[in-house]
Amino acid sequence: MPEHKERKSPLIVIGVVSAALSIGTAFDKNLHPGIKTAIPLVGFASCLIARHGVRHELTELEEKFAERWDGLDHWEKEIIDREQNHAIALKKLEQEKRTLHNEHVAKLNNLREAENRYREQYENRAAELQSEYDALLAELNKDKRIHEKEKELQEALLAAKKDQIATQLHEQHLERQSEVDNREALLNQRIRDVNSQLEALQQQIADEYQEKLAAFEDEKNSILDRHAREIDSWRQRYQDAQKQIAISKAPKFPIGGDEIAGSECIKVIQFLWRLEKPIKVDCHERQPQNQGDQDVFWLLLRDATQLADLKSKASEIQYLLGKGHKPVIEQEKGEASIRFELKRNTSPGIVLKASKQDVEDKIPTLAKYKNGDRGWLVTGHPGAGKTSVLIWLGQILGGDDCDRIALNPHNDEKSTFELYGYHEITSLTEIYQQFELLAEELNLRGGDSTRRRKLIIAVDELGKILSNAEDPTRIMEIIRQINVEGRKLGMVILVGNHSQTTTAVKMDAEYRSAFYQLFLVGASRELLRKPNAPEFQDWEYKWIQDTAYPAITLINGQWSLCLHPTHWDYSEYRDKGNPPKGLKKTSTSKLSIKLAGIGQVEPNQGLSSEEIEVINKFKKLPVSEIIYKTWGLKQSRSPQYKARKAQVLEFLAKTTHNP
Repeated sequence: MPEHKERKSPLIVIGVVSAALSIGTAFDKNLHPGIKTAIPLVGFASCLIARHGVRHELTELEEKFAERWDGLDHWEKEIIDREQNHAIALKKLEQEKRTLHNEHVAKLNNLREAENRYREQYENRAAELQSEYDALLAELNKDKRIHEKEKELQEALLAAKKDQIATQLHEQHLERQSEVDNREALLNQRIRDVNSQLEALQQQIADEYQEKLAAFEDEKNSILDRHAREIDSWRQRYQDAQKQIAISKAPKFPIGGDEIAGSECIKVIQFLWRLEKPIKVDCHERQPQNQGDQDVFWLLLRDATQLADLKSKASEIQYLLGKGHKPVIEQEKGEASIRFELKRNTSPGIVLKASKQDVEDKIPTLAKYKNGDRGWLVTGHPGAGKTSVLIWLGQILGGDDCDRIALNPHNDEKSTFELYGYHEITSLTEIYQQFELLAEELNLRGGDSTRRRKLIIAVDELGKILSNAEDPTRIMEIIRQINVEGRKLGMVILVGNHSQTTTAVKMDAEYRSAFYQLFLVGASRELLRKPNAPEFQDWEYKWIQDTAYPAITLINGQWSLCLHPTHWDYSEYRDKGNPPKGLKKTSTSKLSIKLAGIGQVEPNQGLSSEEIEVINKFKKLPVSEIIYKTWGLKQSRSPQYKARKAQVLEFLAKTTHNP
C-alpha cells in the first residue's frame, strides 16, 4: 500500500509540548493560574493554525491510476471509487495510528513529568530529613558538651553523686539516640516506599504501553494485509477489464490483399461500428480480393444474431461507398464468415441517387431528450428556424402543464412565442428585470422543496441582449446558474443566438459544455470548415451538404447528425416562407413565478393546475383536509406538511382577496 506523505508544521510540535506542559503544571499549586491557562491556549491555537499547513501529495501509484482510469465508463469509475475508498480508509488508519502514537507519547510525557515530580518530592523530603538529622545531631553534640561540663562540675563539686548523675545522663543520651535512630529509620522506610511505588508505576505504564502498541500493530498489519489483498484483487479485475475493453473496442481490419477492396472493407467496418446500435464485425483471415469487375471481402460477426441487421444496411453501404449496385451480402455455407461482393462502377460519371428516406431513416431526432433537464444552446443564422426550435424544445421538455416564459428582444408586431403557450417579454429593460427575478426564483426553489413546478425559459437572440446590457457578465452568470443548479429544481433554460464564439456571447468552451448544443443549417456547415471540425463518415458529409435544413448536435462531447426538429421535411431552403412543423398551439396559463412588467399575471404559489383544481373544489374544508385530499399528507409537524400548509394558506388568501 502506498504511504501518504504529510508535511508537519512545527506548530504541531508546539501544540503537543503545550499539552504536556499543561498537564504537568496542573498539579503545581505554586504556579500562577494565568500561566496554567495560557499554556493550553497556546497549544490549541498552534494546532488550529498548523491544521491548515498539512498538505497531502499524491503518490506515483495514485497518479498512475488516475491517468489510466481517465475516460473509462461507469463500471470502471466504480472500481476507481472503491480504490479511492481504500486509500481514504488507509489514510484514516494512518491518522488513527498517529493519534494513538500521540496519545502514547503524551502518556509517556505525563509519566516522565510524574517521575520528575516524585523525584523532586523525594529530594525535597530527603533534604528535610537531612536537615532534621543535622539539627538533632547538633542538639546531640550540644547535649554531649553539656554532659561533659556537668561531669566536670560533678567531679569537682559532688564526687559522691558521680555515679547517679552519670547514670541519668547516660539514660538521657540513650533515649535521644534511640529517637534519632527511629526518625532515621522512618525516613529511610518512606524513601524505599516512594521508590517502590515509582518503579511499580513505571512498570505498569510500560507494560500497558507495550500491550496496546502490540495490539495496534496487529490490527494495523491485519487491515493493511486485507486492503493489500483487496487492491491486488481489484487491480487484477481492472487489468482483465482493460483487456476485455481493448478486445471489444478494437475491430480487426485487413492487413493485406487488394488495395481497393481493402479500402472498401475498412470503410464498411468503420461504418458498422459507428452505428447507433453498432454491428461489431472483424475482417476475416482471408484478405480482400479483386475478382474482375467486383471487389470481394469477408467479415466475421461477433454477434451472429445481427446477420439480419447487417443485411438491412445494404442500401446505406451502397450510399456510403457511392456504388451503382447494392452489395451482395451472404453467409458462406458451412462457415461463420460473411461474404461481401461490391460491383465496381464501370461507367464513367455514374452518380448514386439514394432516396431521401433511405438516408434519413438512420438519422436520429431530438425527441429522445424529451425527459431531459439540461439546457440547450441553439446556434443558427437568420432563417435557420432557431425560434421555432426553441418553442419546440420548450414544448417537449415541459409537457402540457408547466410555466413557459420567452425573453425575446425582437419586439415583433406579432408574437410567435405567445401562440404556443409562452409568456413573452420583448422590452430589454423588462428582460433585464426578469433575469434578476429568475435569480431570485432560483434561490427560493433552493430553500423550498415544494417549489418544483417545471419552468421553461427561452432566451432568443442572446447576443442582442448582452450587447445592450450594463453588466453582461451578470446576465451570463444567471444563465449559467440556472443551467447548472436549476436542473434539480425544475428550471430549464433554452438559449438561441446567431454565433457561438466567445466574442459574440462571452462564453468559453467550458461554459458551453454545460449545455446540450444544436447547430442549425449554415452553422452546421461552418463547423465542417473549422480546423477542429468534427469527424463524420462520407455519407454524413454528403447529407449535410445536400439536405436543405441540416442539424448537428454536440452532447456530452459526442458529435452526431440529427433531423431539424421543425423543418426536416423541406427539400428547399428559404429564409422565409417555410412555416415550422410539429408545433402545438396552446393558450398561456397562470404562472407560478413573478413576471416583469405584467402585473395582471398572478403567481399560483408553485401549484399545478390539477392541484389548484382540487384545492378550489375543497376550499371550504379545513386546511388539514385540503392537504390530505390534494397530496395524501396527514396532519403532522413534519417540514413537508408545514410547507404544504403555508402554500395552501397563501393561495387561499390570494384567491379570497382577488376572486
